Amino acid sequence: MHSTSRVWQQITLALFDYFCFCEGDNYNVDQLIGGAISCELLEVNESSPNIATYVVSLVFDDALEEDSKVTLSLKDLTKDPYSSEPKLLISGVWSLTFQYNTTVTDHVEVEGNADMIFPFINTTAQVKSIELSPFGIMVCADVSSFPQDELGISDTTIAIRLKMIDGSELTVVSHDPEQQGYTQGGSVSFMEEEYGTCQRVNLEFTNAINLGKVMGVYIEDLYIPIK
Repeated sequence: MHSTSRVWQQITLALFDYFCFCEGDNYNVDQLIGGAISCELLEVNESSPNIATYVVSLVFDDALEEDSKVTLSLKDLTKDPYSSEPKLLISGVWSLTFQYNTTVTDHVEVEGNADMIFPFINTTAQVKSIELSPFGIMVCADVSSFPQDELGISDTTIAIRLKMIDGSELTVVSHDPEQQGYTQGGSVSFMEEEYGTCQRVNLEFTNAINLGKVMGVYIEDLYIPIK
């Protein structure tokens, strides 16, 4: 146990200087896939202290075609990168190309309507669609009633909770900074649609959930059943 802890302590201080995903079979700055990206240590084998497994994840908004090629690139593994004496362990760029395949086995889509109105800052917004999977949730809302020039400088957080069949609630996003949401990454984007300005919130859950146990979704104080 002592030896394992020491190995973990050594490896967890090693981070990649840069990592990204691109469409295609090589690194191309013009084909970067935007979104929330993270790189975290998963496992270190005590018998092989020079080998560590990292998990690189990406939450993105753009749709990719099934079986299209995606390339992950990682650059320079550095120990203690934020210290006064960082040490470059391995220099160079690694690239790994794989086919993009949808692995979600269960999926719920809800189309919004004129009755799905919820409070949004000092006005209201309308739910246009909700997509829920075991791994995350995406909410698209019409926020056209809010001044467009203030969208980029205002806190447009939308509180989201899941209502479970046992009566409990799972907080995904909260306005309370003291309350931890059930997310490990996500993105917020704005785009112009035929109906006006859409705010799209795409969130990744901390762990996969069982959709069979979800009764509905709260968007602020608006309840939307999914069963």
